[in-house]
Amino acid sequence: MTRILLVLTLLSILLLPMSPAHAKTGTTIKRTVYVPVYSHVFSGNKAHPFYLAATMAIRNVDPKHSVTIHSADYFDSDGTLVKHHLPEPVTLPPMGSHFLFVREHDKTGGPGASFLIKWSGNAAMNHPLIEAILIGSSGGQGISFICPGREIQQPDN
Repeated sequence: MTRILLVLTLLSILLLPMSPAHAKTGTTIKRTVYVPVYSHVFSGNKAHPFYLAATMAIRNVDPKHSVTIHSADYFDSDGTLVKHHLPEPVTLPPMGSHFLFVREHDKTGGPGASFLIKWSGNAAMNHPLIEAILIGSSGGQGISFICPGREIQQPDN
């Protein structure tokens, strides 16, 4: 019985995916994060557009390692690139943050707008927190919500 438990324990350790905490220090990783960003949502029976400002927040949540943001590309509802928001890469120090802004009445993205954020850093680091904060107000009514980013596979990563 003890041997079986030992074998199962060893197998479970070997089969677990490598987490950032167990990754080799000094190895660089590259990742892409998809973040939904709504230029507006619809309200009422007539689907009246309610326009929203978007703050794209990129936070380095690692207390020891820097992270480099290589691109922050804004796409419309049809998947067409609207704007490159970073003219050059930005390096965030440990616990540093970077913010991008899409104005409330910028309708170019449409209700299905999104960002693709490409970043790189040390394989042993905590992955950055990337999310959009959306807020709008009209006639005494306000709305706000957060859209979390989701890591996706990219062929060039």
